Amino acid sequence: MGIESDHRSLARVIAADLGLATVTGAQGVAENVSPSNNNGYERTLQWTKIDQAVAALTPFVNATAAGKAGFDTGTSYAFQPFTPTLPTELGDFISFGG
Repeated sequence: MGIESDHRSLARVIAADLGLATVTGAQGVAENVSPSNNNGYERTLQWTKIDQAVAALTPFVNATAAGKAGFDTGTSYAFQPFTPTLPTELGDFISFGG
């Protein structure tokens, strides 16, 4: 489920890049795109099976499912390749124990 919360965070980052201020998730409630959080999958929805996440994410990878979910499938967005850069260099990893 933690991985799916990362996908949710990624979706919010993409939404912000598209100029969207809110995103409506599985709860059906519009939420600000910033800050992203994992409340939808792990806490609020209390999903316990990966199939639940697959069903929620299918409209984002299948045009037919997207249309049924109410997404505009007639508009395409060009991908602009980029090279991601970290704002600062990563520090040395010490340990999880401190």
